[in-house]
Amino acid sequence: MKKVFLLLLLSVLMFFSCGKDGQDGKDGLSYVSLNWTLMDSFGGFSEFPSTVINGVYYEHDPGTCSGWYISWDLSYWTVNYTIEINPGESGEEGGWFTDGEDGKDGDDKYYDIFLYSTGPSISQYDRPAATKPVLSSKPKPKSATQGAAVDLSLYDLSAPIKTFTIKTTNQGVIFTVEYKQYKKR
Repeated sequence: MKKVFLLLLLSVLMFFSCGKDGQDGKDGLSYVSLNWTLMDSFGGFSEFPSTVINGVYYEHDPGTCSGWYISWDLSYWTVNYTIEINPGESGEEGGWFTDGEDGKDGDDKYYDIFLYSTGPSISQYDRPAATKPVLSSKPKPKSATQGAAVDLSLYDLSAPIKTFTIKTTNQGVIFTVEYKQYKKR
């Protein structure tokens, strides 16, 4: 009986002496802004609200998205881009009489997509530009469209004039833009 009591006491002591595991850190968020100077129209950017303000950062889910635009010189461009986030770190396991450390949250990332007449350009930052506002809550996507209605029959979509892929890696975050320019008929 004494052995059973000691065994039970030892089991209870071992159970309560184990520390709790640390919590996993939260994933970082990504924010993206569309930037242009003179543009006729754009659309199809599904992660943006139906009306986009030039140079404003919008919260953006990770993944591959696409859009199109017509620049001031009436060149038509399609854009495919991939956003990746910084994941949070895993929490440490608890040990004997100690709790595990919580994991570090992933850093937020800020991206600018510039819609130029020579093709899109991208930049990535660890913090937003001081002059640009940030929308902290994710808008309901409505496939952003801005400008005049586009008559795609004016463009030869069978073969692009230019096709480029830009892949940028910065501190473990990959941002990819693929774009095509189409000739006006």
